Amino acid sequence: MGPSSPARAKDIAWADSYEQALDAAREEEKLIFVAINMDGERANDRMAKDVYRDSTIVALSERTVNLIGSAGERKKKGRCPRFGCESCAAHRDVEQAIRGNVLGVGGAQGIVSPQHIFLSAKGEVLLSVKYELDVSELEWCFHEAAAIADGVAPEDRDHPG
Repeated sequence: MGPSSPARAKDIAWADSYEQALDAAREEEKLIFVAINMDGERANDRMAKDVYRDSTIVALSERTVNLIGSAGERKKKGRCPRFGCESCAAHRDVEQAIRGNVLGVGGAQGIVSPQHIFLSAKGEVLLSVKYELDVSELEWCFHEAAAIADGVAPEDRDHPG
C-alpha cells in the first residue's frame, strides 16, 4: 500500500447569488469573499483544484459569505463539478454581477482572473488581489480584510504573512 494522500477538505460553501450573499452578509455581519476564476488557464486551475480546497482556506471561509464567479460552463444541469456550487449558471450569474456591481466592468471587457475580492457586509470593496495566490497568501488576505473591516491600523495588524 502506497503513501496515503492528504485528506481533502470539504468544499467552500458558495452562495448561489450576489444578492443572496449581500443579504446573508448583512444579516450575519460577515465579510464577503469573492473568487473570480476561469477555465483552461494554469493559475486558475491550480486555485480551483488546490487552494480553494485547502483545509486552512475552507476553515477561514466559514467566517465569510462566499461567492465564486466564473464564465465557464461545465455542466448544463446539476452541481458544478469544478466548484461544487449549485450550478454553472449560478457562478456565471455571479461573475456577471461582480463584473457590473463591484468592478464596474461591462460588455466584453475582461476581468483579471484569478482575482480575489473581499467586500464589507454593505458590499464595499475592502481588498482586491489579482493573479494567482498560494494558500498562505490567500490566508493573509482573509486576515487582512478582517483587520481592515475592524478598523485595525496597519501597524497594529498581527496575522500570518
